[in-house]
Amino acid sequence: MVLTLLNIKNNQKITKGLAFYESKLDVITTSGVKTGAAPSLYKIQQISQVATKPIAIASGISIDNVKQFKPYVRDFLVGTSIGYHNLILEKMYRIERSYT
Repeated sequence: MVLTLLNIKNNQKITKGLAFYESKLDVITTSGVKTGAAPSLYKIQQISQVATKPIAIASGISIDNVKQFKPYVRDFLVGTSIGYHNLILEKMYRIERSYT
């Protein structure tokens, strides 16, 4: 099961949501405000402070921002930044290399 945390405004809401759902989750998944938009680093930091399960980001990951999330996030779902119709493997590899 995946709980997607969207529009988190403060740590209290994150804590309440996680306390209620986390025991039923395998991964906590969140994203930015729209397709292709990364979540704020602050949001990811707040989630990581209360989460006991791995965190995934489902939108907005690119070569330019993947490293900032590394201390907090285990999984990334990447699509828009590497192409809509044809997956461009070189871009995917560059994101992976940027992360390591």
